[in-house]
Amino acid sequence: MSEPRSSYHHGDLRRALLDATLEILGEHGVESFTLREAARRAGVNHRAVYRHFEDKTSLLVEIAAQGYRELVARMRAAQQDGADLEQEMHMLALAYVRFSLEQPAYFRVMNGPRLNEDGRFPDYEREVQAVFALMLAMVERAKQEHGFEGRSDHGVMALWSAIVGLTTLILQGRVTPPPRDVAKFTRRVLTPTIRGLLR
Repeated sequence: MSEPRSSYHHGDLRRALLDATLEILGEHGVESFTLREAARRAGVNHRAVYRHFEDKTSLLVEIAAQGYRELVARMRAAQQDGADLEQEMHMLALAYVRFSLEQPAYFRVMNGPRLNEDGRFPDYEREVQAVFALMLAMVERAKQEHGFEGRSDHGVMALWSAIVGLTTLILQGRVTPPPRDVAKFTRRVLTPTIRGLLR
């Protein structure tokens, strides 16, 4: 178990709590996360957490929102002018997989229990929808360029499920891509799903 931090710089308690939360999520996942443990690792009394976060969910929402923002930035950076649609889909998928393998704590909270059941966090929901929108644009192109006849939202769910499912299997150790060959491995696994959208 990590030792608590001896101190934090004035004004940085919020950041210290977020960092501590990421540590816990990376080690144990969402199910074992508690505000008390985050406070202990940040070196403060658990009551200090409530100066910055209303409850456990609001802290996890902030972590997940950060993850979605970084993920969207990486996916957009992976887009290439002039790339054909199949290549574009593979590049977005690979950006998602690489981000998740590099940042498993973010992945776990982003794909763990639903965080906005009561609708308290509309800004967070917009972060989630930004990922959906990138994939939706790919599916809409599949309709225009390849005659995909399914519902667009179903196409997005097929693509998203394949990417998240593959990443989950890797993180759980159920499949092991070659360390220097993640891109080729990801392409081989996701090709049937992607080409199914391009028939």
